[in-house]
Amino acid sequence: MALKCQKIFITYGRFQPVTWGHENSFNAIKSAATSAGCDYHIFISHTNSPYDENPLSQDVKLKWMKLLLPQHADNIIAINPSSPQKCVRYCMTASRDIAHDYDECVYMVGSDRVNAMQFLHKYNGCNPKATVVDFSMKHFEIVSTGQRDADGKTFSISGTKMRNWARNGDLKEFKKGLPKKHKLKDEDISEFMALL
Repeated sequence: MALKCQKIFITYGRFQPVTWGHENSFNAIKSAATSAGCDYHIFISHTNSPYDENPLSQDVKLKWMKLLLPQHADNIIAINPSSPQKCVRYCMTASRDIAHDYDECVYMVGSDRVNAMQFLHKYNGCNPKATVVDFSMKHFEIVSTGQRDADGKTFSISGTKMRNWARNGDLKEFKKGLPKKHKLKDEDISEFMALL
């Protein structure tokens, strides 16, 4: 593959469900990408275990995330199977969804995840220390979208809190945790809560 010096900003997560905290991270990614004159993508995990921490299937998450995040809807992507390294590799290959082959990638996550995601460097074929080649980015870095508390129980919003509010039928609190830009009515939100 010819290297073309094209950069993409990406993130990847479970989003079980998506919250205003995720929205803030996505806004930071969009801002960083826009400032650099680059594209960005938000990848959705395929992880799904009903009645557990991952009650939403990937297709259901895709539908609701596009509804809840209209400002990012065109940048939300679902690939299956998915993993952080597969998302990077996806950006290397032109397809009907992606018009460019990218050779630089900025992988953005909350501050508590930056160190944990450093393992991705071992998959980069352009890294002389790579142990398993899954993608080849001539520039690859992992950066923070902003400060985030790693403990979902104390973090101001979390998927755990959202799932608990949904399962307890607490529409008022659940609504407070949703992304701020959505235009959904209470009946739509109740439908979403029932899925959790």
